[in-house]
Amino acid sequence: MIVALAVLTLIDAVLIWHIYVAAAMLGIVQSLNMPARMTMVSDLVEQRSILDVVALQNAAVHAGRMVGPPVTGVIIEIWSLSASLFVIARCYAVSIICVAKIGRTAQAVKATNGSVFRNFADGISYIKNNPVVLTAIVITCSFGGFGMSHQQVIPAMAKEALGVGAAGVGLLFLASGIGSFLGNFLLPIIGTTKVYRSLLINLVLFAIFLSVFSWSSWFWVPWVLFLLVGLIGLGSVWPLATSLIQLESPAEMKGRVMGILQFTPGFHFLGAYPLALAAEQFGWGVAMTATAVATLVVTIWFGVIRGSAPAVNIQINKGNSAELIRLRPTVKRKETFQYWKVYFGLSLF
Repeated sequence: MIVALAVLTLIDAVLIWHIYVAAAMLGIVQSLNMPARMTMVSDLVEQRSILDVVALQNAAVHAGRMVGPPVTGVIIEIWSLSASLFVIARCYAVSIICVAKIGRTAQAVKATNGSVFRNFADGISYIKNNPVVLTAIVITCSFGGFGMSHQQVIPAMAKEALGVGAAGVGLLFLASGIGSFLGNFLLPIIGTTKVYRSLLINLVLFAIFLSVFSWSSWFWVPWVLFLLVGLIGLGSVWPLATSLIQLESPAEMKGRVMGILQFTPGFHFLGAYPLALAAEQFGWGVAMTATAVATLVVTIWFGVIRGSAPAVNIQINKGNSAELIRLRPTVKRKETFQYWKVYFGLSLF
């Protein structure tokens, strides 16, 4: 797909509908790729290592967010747009080779023969009957729809509230990327802290920092605050949520549950338009604070106050079993090699 687009660009035959088709196909592929990618890590490592490897995987993604655009820009400036597309296609090919070399794992579960709709229904049924997974998905979707909707409107907010142009917007996104990247590497120091409690704490902190950020006017103060929003949001909340769900879900349900969790990124875009309308009527401070408060309310009510909510200090492990002991394990050599294969294979995507 990318190679075809690169060839069309090279011969100056690309049309707008080619881009639409490529974007639609890429979206379909990613909707299948992301749940498989996240589920795969639990087949490669022990339960106690899941948070570590999820953090590593997310760090690779955020490293790509920081490094990819500048490198692509340089390639386009020196060579051409088609050259950058060929480089991207080559990265995909290298990634496929790296992931293919991982091979079969002993933990892999035999695929079922049910239809897509049947598997989806089974996933929904499991989520409804597991209070930990249900709570994690609801508060994470709330985080995506309310809390993370600001990511789509930052350019407009930066121009109107901070008075900066494209360079300032770029610096803000750089701060978010740095924060997200650092957040993933700080996760392993959680140690024996409960994953569920850490998720709730980070969501509360995220709402607070996002609210303060929305009212700041001097550029470098919101820059630091936006770094903290990135560190706590994409750098901590998302990997904690995915780790919690993988630890709590049985092997045969992980792919289905992770697939349902992938609705969360879509909520970023759905929440952006109402946020922009509110900002136009009431100002950016009020609008973004409202999204932060909504995130906070859903987190506290659904995750703490609700009658069937899990205990804040619940100790999570596979299938609601014993305590999730030390999350920073002594990793064996073979397991480390698998870590790095996943890291390099997935970071190039």
